[in-house]
Amino acid sequence: MISGAPLFNPYEFDQAIVAMQSNLSVKNTAGVDVWFLDDCAGYPTPFGEYHYHALPKYIITKIDRPSGPSYILGIALDGSPFYSDHDINGKKITTTQLDKCNGIHSPTPEFPNGVYHYVLLDMPDATSSIRCFTRIIEPSLIQMPGMPGMPPKK
Repeated sequence: MISGAPLFNPYEFDQAIVAMQSNLSVKNTAGVDVWFLDDCAGYPTPFGEYHYHALPKYIITKIDRPSGPSYILGIALDGSPFYSDHDINGKKITTTQLDKCNGIHSPTPEFPNGVYHYVLLDMPDATSSIRCFTRIIEPSLIQMPGMPGMPPKK
């Protein structure tokens, strides 16, 4: 991500529970709910490494305009860029426009002639993040084995 934190797939560690569907809360000492996922759809791992599972709405408010196109959010491990959910004309992208990995080939502000890119949809399901990769991943980059499209760690 442009923030420097990684984007994980839509699932929790068990690769079955969708993070955006299972956002739970606990009460803090003041009795206020503290949600597992924050306003950027992320949280720190038990080791303190912050990461995202979905469209980081707070970041989007800083780089995109509500009726304009999406600007690049980051580069996936396979080298493809990823964006939020608006096309070059500012229209909302839907799941029916995307392939099984949440990708599409279309123009973007940075690639006006078109490029294959992933789209993070504002949905509380598995379409909230990159679901698989379409190109080869360098094995040394793999931190979370088990994501579809990634070779197993050796």
